[in-house]
Amino acid sequence: MVESNPARRRVTTPAWKACLDCGEPSPYRRCPDCQAEADRRTSAQRGSAHARGYTAAWRRLSAQVRREEPTCAVCGTSVDLTTDHVIPKVAGGTNDRGNLTTLCRQHNGAKAGR
Repeated sequence: MVESNPARRRVTTPAWKACLDCGEPSPYRRCPDCQAEADRRTSAQRGSAHARGYTAAWRRLSAQVRREEPTCAVCGTSVDLTTDHVIPKVAGGTNDRGNLTTLCRQHNGAKAGR
């Protein structure tokens, strides 16, 4: 009888499910082809960064905010910083200086329009 090594770890694979769009088996919500198509649709609906108002003027304002506030308002890190709208643009927020703060990419992504 061979004893198993307790230090050895099992690698688990995700359960295969039906793709949301085509029904083919996939370890993810969508198969790669359907996911690529879904990404194209989302991108087309969303519009470019420029079309959403992130112009050269925004980039200058964003850089100014990050110079004035060189750390994340949540965790205090100074790595991988972004400029965040306190009140999101989709909720009526503006690019006024009072509506902007600095967040690290992790905290800005977690906020995601809320």
